[in-house]
Amino acid sequence: MPKAVIYACLGSSTAGQRLRVYDAGTWYERSTGFPAGIKVQAVATHQTNSNLAYALMNGLGSAQKIFKTTNRGVSWRDITGNLLNVPVTNLITHPTDTSRLYVGTEFGCYKTSNGGISWVRWNNGMSPGIFISDMNYIDSISANGKFYVVTATFGRGIWMRDISGDDPLIGIHNNTGDVKSFELMQNYPNPFNPTTEIKFALPVSDIVTIKVFDVTGKEVATLINRKMEQGVHTVKFDGSELSSGMYFYRLTSGKFTDVKKMALIK
Repeated sequence: MPKAVIYACLGSSTAGQRLRVYDAGTWYERSTGFPAGIKVQAVATHQTNSNLAYALMNGLGSAQKIFKTTNRGVSWRDITGNLLNVPVTNLITHPTDTSRLYVGTEFGCYKTSNGGISWVRWNNGMSPGIFISDMNYIDSISANGKFYVVTATFGRGIWMRDISGDDPLIGIHNNTGDVKSFELMQNYPNPFNPTTEIKFALPVSDIVTIKVFDVTGKEVATLINRKMEQGVHTVKFDGSELSSGMYFYRLTSGKFTDVKKMALIK
């Protein structure tokens, strides 16, 4: 079992004393690349990928608000994009699509569908000018296919939103006829760079898992792990964080398992 990865914000703005990461049994200072003189407000981790995390900068001292790491904080990349210079409070990652992020600020919620290149307001149903003090999530995918973002506000109560239907990767459903058997189809395009689509068919409603592995057998992504309805579905795989090479994707549903290979060429 891999050792835990822990991010500790030290409450300091001094270089070398801002963010410590407990990685493989040792503490490291890993704040290289952050704006000078700014404290780290919080670090949000991905639900299943221990290499992936997001550091949020404190206050209004810098327009660079959100940084992403894919190697446990060894290096960070600014993904603030066009997000306004507003104090950020927390961030939730989408469970299956790393390009989709939801961030709470002192001026409401924002969302990106392209990994932080651009952000849009995500306040539908909320009061205008709402102050988001914290964010969390409820993962009930295995029970009912739902994933909820929950926000706590300053004086405006607690709000919850189901983002399962917000998922562009799942739910392209073919209603042209009944599906008679399980089928995992070849991804398209193949080779691909950096995204491709994987289509699969389910003759019955069942729990579906689709995982991606590299040539060594190491798991690099979990695309689906939830109950899906009978029919034909499509899931999108984004390999922008991976190196060129051959990869394998495996579908498991009940007693059915199938594996196919795909090539990422950058």
